[in-house]
Amino acid sequence: MAQLIIIAHNALQKNQIDQIISIYGERLNNELTREATLKALTLMAKNQPGVIKLQGLSSLTPKLVDLMHKAQRQIHLSTLEAVLAMVSRYPAQFSQQAGMLQGEIVKFINENDIQRSALAIQCAQNIININKGITENSHVL
Repeated sequence: MAQLIIIAHNALQKNQIDQIISIYGERLNNELTREATLKALTLMAKNQPGVIKLQGLSSLTPKLVDLMHKAQRQIHLSTLEAVLAMVSRYPAQFSQQAGMLQGEIVKFINENDIQRSALAIQCAQNIININKGITENSHVL
């Protein structure tokens, strides 16, 4: 499905994209489809040839946070990769949840797992940039 969106995103209407994101949200709840869904989200966000306008990705944030609470290293890595790709590509969509995401991601920065820590640091850096943009645009400092 990710390849379909990458190729045909210009022909899809907003409600069709919303339905696809909703399906991805449902697939994140299923242990059998979770990993493939995270890879698909990462692939779509990393797609370079064209800008895929995926509004509504931020609706997946609570499910991504739930996956960060799982006790499986591979789920952590895949979730961090997906978050990194989506936050890098679509920062405006995650500005409302930046604080919540950052609070969850910093828990992975430790000396126990270098790969997970490196991904978490990259995610945190992108989220800090989102927060920095919000702070610069607000009058409360």
